[in-house]
Amino acid sequence: MRRVVHGTVRTPEILQSDSAVQARTEIAEFLSRPTEELASRRAPINEKLFRNDEVSQALQVLFYGKCAYCEDMKPQEVDVEQHRPPANAASARKSFPHHYSWLAYEWENLLLVCRKCQERKRSLFPLRGGRAPLLAALDQVRAQESPELLDPGYDRPERHLDFTLDGRCHPRTKRGAATIAILELNRPDLLSSRGAVFGHFAVRVRAANSPDTILSLMLDAGGSHDPFAGAMLILRNHYATAVAERIDHFTFPFDDTRGVLARLHQKADLKTLQAAFDELASPREFGVTPPSKAVAQSPGWQGFSPPIRSVTINNFRAIEELTFEMPPRRPDSSAAACLMLLGENATGKSTILEAVTLALVGAEIANTLGLKPKDYIRRLDPRHSGRDLKPARVHIEFYEGPDAELIVPINGEAFEGTPAPSANVLAYGSRRFFLKGRRRRAHSGGIRGLFDPMWVLPHPDLWLRTLEPVYQFGEVARALREVLALPDEAELLLDEETGVTIKTGDLEVSIEQHSDGYRSLFATAVDIMHGMMGAAADLSEARGVVMIDEIETHLHPRWKMRVMSALRKALPQVQFLVTTHDPLCLRGMENGEVQVMIRDDEQQIERLEELPDVRGLRAEQLLTSDFFGLASTADPEVELALAQQADRTSAEGPPPSAVSPLDKLTGAASLGDTPQEQLAAEAMDSYLKSREGGNNDQRKEARREAVSALKAILEARPASDPA
Repeated sequence: MRRVVHGTVRTPEILQSDSAVQARTEIAEFLSRPTEELASRRAPINEKLFRNDEVSQALQVLFYGKCAYCEDMKPQEVDVEQHRPPANAASARKSFPHHYSWLAYEWENLLLVCRKCQERKRSLFPLRGGRAPLLAALDQVRAQESPELLDPGYDRPERHLDFTLDGRCHPRTKRGAATIAILELNRPDLLSSRGAVFGHFAVRVRAANSPDTILSLMLDAGGSHDPFAGAMLILRNHYATAVAERIDHFTFPFDDTRGVLARLHQKADLKTLQAAFDELASPREFGVTPPSKAVAQSPGWQGFSPPIRSVTINNFRAIEELTFEMPPRRPDSSAAACLMLLGENATGKSTILEAVTLALVGAEIANTLGLKPKDYIRRLDPRHSGRDLKPARVHIEFYEGPDAELIVPINGEAFEGTPAPSANVLAYGSRRFFLKGRRRRAHSGGIRGLFDPMWVLPHPDLWLRTLEPVYQFGEVARALREVLALPDEAELLLDEETGVTIKTGDLEVSIEQHSDGYRSLFATAVDIMHGMMGAAADLSEARGVVMIDEIETHLHPRWKMRVMSALRKALPQVQFLVTTHDPLCLRGMENGEVQVMIRDDEQQIERLEELPDVRGLRAEQLLTSDFFGLASTADPEVELALAQQADRTSAEGPPPSAVSPLDKLTGAASLGDTPQEQLAAEAMDSYLKSREGGNNDQRKEARREAVSALKAILEARPASDPA
């Protein structure tokens, strides 16, 4: 970590624009609302004001493309984040839902942070003492609060942190200890990278044959563009201090280290300098106590659930071999990461959900679900003797930490592999409902709903009534407002007699009085929050993986269009893996977040490659694209006749002038008024028919042939023909 001064880089204009002024006004007006209204609402933060190229580029210049906290230099993995979180600032087991929303657009509160540090920091911001009042200016907040976490844009890291040659970071103060703990500044990958840089530097210093050579190396160390520059400057200061203690026993300010080095090297011989350098291998004693209670009890401080990077499935039910990557959370949005699977029935979508779920919960829990492991081993023929069977395997790679693996041996007696859970996981089948009046089970549905079609969700009131009414129910209510798209004037209330009700004006309606679709969405959302809330003080920071089969079930088209956006916004740190048959559910999905499962001519399951960008496509375009593969959205009889006529055309040549079955259905004279149009229609029909089977290579070749045929037809058109 290195101290930076935001004033050395011009404040991005967008943070001072009319839009930013309006956004600050909206937050100020929001925070002026009554306390009971604030409890169930999230502050209106416009992420586009700070998640944009202008702000990102300014921070890249300020921090030289490195993470402000750990100085890791991976440009593709750093993003704009607030030091003081824009919501749910957490300390111990309590969070403050609207701290520090009013500082969301403050230039001096914005940092460039790597994904790994952000996953650990989350919204943690423990203090020694109380928090500043809402809407306090940043200078007032800094003057009034005593935070545990160091601010690279305000604090002096060298006063709190120390380093040794092995790359390890050591605390000089309690704040240093808290910062190391919260950000895990000694995590294995960081320790290895930092140790390699320091180790290379140590080799050069120990090989030096004169004080002048060592001085030159020291003066060159810690350049702004160098990796771990701040850590190297602290290490260099440690060295200068060790030399000074051997010569004149004097002290000096950190900022004077460079000037002091030349004077020290004029007085010391080579042996003295190298002995001082060897001291850097051992940590100095500062008598620092462990992190405070506010840090030790902070939710998630002891670890976190890393997101999934990729999944590989072998010989699992109908899937012989399949690998896919989970798209990461987009840097330009706080919405949760998500992968949506499409495909016709029996293309392995539900199988993928089951495979990932079993691998994540671990073999021990998998063996308690009452499943028959042998049923998950791929068999080409149910009567297969078993001599050529191969073990079923599911391998999950995370962005950090050890992989997870599930194995079903050939004997099929039990699930094997990683024994313990690797993530907090919830999984739901296509039937998601609770029974009115049935209030016997209060725990979350967990994963059984994916494997048992008769499983019903626990009644949401059972858990909601156990919540503390202000902080806990308020946190759930804030998230549910996103999922249910409640208007601003509506209130979500918890009544001891009627349970959860929605009040709009004078009208108050209980959840049980709403439609099946509304109740299904409500119950599923509550069950997810129940399962996730135990691992986090607030739902906006809850980590885990949620899988939902046929997300569109029971939903009205309007809800289908926003269900994924709503869930991803309500639970922004959760990874979602869902399936659907409905194009409306693709609304809100980004390029690369949708995959299509197919069966080739040999009935092998694979992913369809080279999909178009899902953004901006209308529902009808989605249906006729590779996402759903329909030849048209016309009447099925017309589509059947179209396919049959395409077959006859391919085998017998152009159709005769007589009216065809297709003509009778459509009223058209033919597939085109000119020979060129008829040939073009033939080429398109042939390609559309080819999409119904074949593997990726065959589909690509068919597309190339269709494009070539159309191009040849256009080039052969007489110059006098209209374009």
